[in-house]
Amino acid sequence: YKEQQTSDEVAVTSKEAAHYLCQAERLTPKTFPFFWIFIRPPWSPEGSCCKLNTFQQIKDTLENIDHPDVTFGTALILKLQRLALQGDFKIEEEKYFQKA
Repeated sequence: YKEQQTSDEVAVTSKEAAHYLCQAERLTPKTFPFFWIFIRPPWSPEGSCCKLNTFQQIKDTLENIDHPDVTFGTALILKLQRLALQGDFKIEEEKYFQKA
């Protein structure tokens, strides 16, 4: 995680981070998901937030793979986002909890 990255650097870093975090979860089955701790909200309000972009990459990855730990961690992040922003993410959050 680095501050002051350009948009291009954020895109590359986020994609790599998502890949390695998902890989780490796959290599540690039957443990409580941990990747969410590293990219949980609050996120920078700027569009170039590496943690937010990593989270989006992980959600995109879940469209192609089925991994309960990654899915559960994604639901946890959505719950934290909802609580932090008082936003309406509950439907999306429940989708990932049910899928996990």
